[in-house]
Amino acid sequence: FAHGNMSSRLFDILLPGRGLQVEDLLSRTVLQLKARLLVEQNLGGWPVLACEDGLEALKDSSLLSEVPCGTKLVCFLNATNFTEVALRAVEQSGGALEWVPESVPDYRRIVESAVQQSGSSIRYCQGVLGDDWQLVSTAVAQDGLALRFLSDAWRDNIALVTQAVRQNGFALQHASWRLRASREVVLDAVVQNGFALQFAVGPVRADEDVVLAAVSNVGGALRVARGGSSRSSVVALAAVRRDGCALRLVLPPANHDSAVLDAAVSQTGRALEYVPPECLTRERALCACRQDGAALQFAGEWRADKQVVLAAVERVGWSLKFAHHELRSSPDVVLAAVRQCGTALEFASEELRSSRDIVQIALAQTPQALAFVTAHLQRDRSLALEAVSTNGWSMWFLHSQFGGDEEVVTRAIRSSGRVLQLASDDLRADADLVALAVRQDGAALQYASKEVQMREALALAAVANHPAVYELLPQKIQQQRGVILKAVMASAELISHPTVRDALDEEIALAAVQSNGMLYSVLPDALRQQQTVVRAALRQNGMALEHMTCEMRAQADLVDLAVGQSGLALQFASDELRADPRLVMKAVADNGRALRYARRALRAQEVVALVAATQCPSALRFVCWEE
Repeated sequence: FAHGNMSSRLFDILLPGRGLQVEDLLSRTVLQLKARLLVEQNLGGWPVLACEDGLEALKDSSLLSEVPCGTKLVCFLNATNFTEVALRAVEQSGGALEWVPESVPDYRRIVESAVQQSGSSIRYCQGVLGDDWQLVSTAVAQDGLALRFLSDAWRDNIALVTQAVRQNGFALQHASWRLRASREVVLDAVVQNGFALQFAVGPVRADEDVVLAAVSNVGGALRVARGGSSRSSVVALAAVRRDGCALRLVLPPANHDSAVLDAAVSQTGRALEYVPPECLTRERALCACRQDGAALQFAGEWRADKQVVLAAVERVGWSLKFAHHELRSSPDVVLAAVRQCGTALEFASEELRSSRDIVQIALAQTPQALAFVTAHLQRDRSLALEAVSTNGWSMWFLHSQFGGDEEVVTRAIRSSGRVLQLASDDLRADADLVALAVRQDGAALQYASKEVQMREALALAAVANHPAVYELLPQKIQQQRGVILKAVMASAELISHPTVRDALDEEIALAAVQSNGMLYSVLPDALRQQQTVVRAALRQNGMALEHMTCEMRAQADLVDLAVGQSGLALQFASDELRADPRLVMKAVADNGRALRYARRALRAQEVVALVAATQCPSALRFVCWEE
């Protein structure tokens, strides 16, 4: 730049591969320097000028006139252009207003943008609010709960409080005592959220119209009502239509009202629990069980009614457990139950648990039903083959005789390799069967015989599929370099294993850090000096820079790798590199909070601040500027 020219390649300093172009400088005479930049993808509308020894950002390139030779052009943040950075930040996250000083020009415009994005950000500008209706109105319109950050005068303003509770009924708790007793304000709040009724004070909490509006929104709001609301059939009916279980909050005589009871069990079968025994009719029990089969447990004498029980088990099979014992022996009822839930077989009579037809239907629904069949069916080979073909773990519920049946075990292993543990000793010594199990689940190798575990090919397949099995292998196999490498490639954390550490070399270390760069910290010093290992670690996790030597932290190419992977790695770079514009820009583009670790001069540059605040609005707290 000092020579009066500039190459477009220097834009790579800023944003590599973004297609930035620059037109040749119109004049090479330094005293008559005029520049026009054509930026296809600029930073937030700001033209950017880059040179070998720095990064410059200018609003108007025409200012580049009569510049002394060698002058470094840097647009430092002042009160005016900090406003633009702050606006960019609060437009993305209103909470960034916390780090904007009130002395910034056009502060009100920044506040307005912030509260439009997040009403609660108004907490950070109490000193300038005064009687600005537009700002507080905008805030509560965006978030009614922003009312809690306003002064007592605002919280006693009926127009503002009404606006707040219409946005969020719970804002009522932050209103003045006078307005919490206002029928109109409370009514607006409970229409938005019925539970806001709990924040009302005085007689309004027992007002039938207010309570009716609340329970029409949330049936459970009846719990916080006062007066005789819980005894009103009109209020109770509105509540149970919204939430049938609100019937538990209804008091006599409303809880004996037929319309209320019918509406409750129609809304949810669970409401049957709260129906008074003298009002528990067959029709209500049937209606409840059709809605929720689990309601059968509250059906009282109607648990012996076949139609009621059928309605329940068709919805929830395991509700068979609540049926009268005679109906548990009914084939129709049990069939309906196991079709919906195979494990409902547990509650059938012993006779029906011995029925092959019913058992097959249950097994088709879930193989776990095999746990509840009678002992003679657990010895049935054809049934065993059918069960393990669907789910290998069915072996757990079969008679132990099938552990030596090669066909049954083979079918089971195809579904779940670890079923090998249930096989006989002879089958666990069968290399072909073990290989089949290991392909399905590497952890199955731990159940093979010791002789089979010594086969390196099987060990390699096992640790590739399930690395944790490495620790269960015989020590002689653990020491095989091929097995170690395969295990580390599958689970880098295994380099902490004593056997692996004894065999650690550059190739194994490289495999580890390529999977988890932070494992660089546990490598021996000799391996931590290997450039291939260092670079692999930084490519995987830039934060590994923390564990590197001071000399490495001062290498621009290594820091470049680190901040490219994680911008926050800038904190571990040397002081000199934290003042490098290219590296800082790369870091904040990845994570705006990396601005915290840049040198003060760069934290005061507008383009750097813009990129950081755009990427992470909270980075605004680290921006330096001068009033």
